[in-house]
Amino acid sequence: MQRIELEVYSTDHSAWVVRTPGRDFPALVLQGNTVDSYFTLAQSLVARLEASPLPDPIALDEAIELRDLLRDRLLDYETVLDANAVSLPYSRSVSSR
Repeated sequence: MQRIELEVYSTDHSAWVVRTPGRDFPALVLQGNTVDSYFTLAQSLVARLEASPLPDPIALDEAIELRDLLRDRLLDYETVLDANAVSLPYSRSVSSR
């Protein structure tokens, strides 16, 4: 872990806006449990589209891509937390779902 200075534009409770050193544009910082909720919604959407009798193949592909992007971010997040002995802010690892 390292400590760095950030430019902080907003400290809204679950979505900070900050600019990190070397970046031109600010980033939106989301809590891990918030991203987990988004992943759960995307996972549900994929399941509903797959179960549909006539799923829109483009919508299904986009839902799968969204789910996979969120899963990959959560896997990175979980790896970092584990390496720093920090517990997950949600009940189950994304790798077990």
